[in-house]
Amino acid sequence: MQRIRIHALLHTLSGLASSVSTQRNLLECNNFLSLFQTEKIELEEKKEYDEQNILRLMRAKDEHDAEIGALREALEGAKLSYEEHCLRLESEANETKAELEERIKGFKCLIAVSTNKIRELEEISEYKIHKLKKRELRYHCFIDSHLGCLQVDESLFFVI
Repeated sequence: MQRIRIHALLHTLSGLASSVSTQRNLLECNNFLSLFQTEKIELEEKKEYDEQNILRLMRAKDEHDAEIGALREALEGAKLSYEEHCLRLESEANETKAELEERIKGFKCLIAVSTNKIRELEEISEYKIHKLKKRELRYHCFIDSHLGCLQVDESLFFVI
């Protein structure tokens, strides 16, 4: 758009230069030339500013790209570390689970052995109690029979 404007100004200048050289035409030409030079300087300044801005933006983009790359690497490292940690925890959990299952099996065996021992002791106790009751019964019979004999002997004793 500005090139079209410059081109139009050049066209106007060339038209003025080809016309009759009058003082007025010269002033107009000088004015157009000044305007042209001013616009040319402004355009060059704007171009230089835009180039500097582009360079600044490209440097900023490169810095951001480098920072993004570093963050991606850090994220990947953290991700790998996290995965290794999870695998280690899972392995430890499986080991602990296996150990606990073994301990549970051991305790179940101890419970079974203890239960069997309790049954055996109960059976032995019942047998001994039964044996003692039989013995007690025999002693009662023995005592009763001796008491019966004593009572008979006492009656003899009184008869005399």
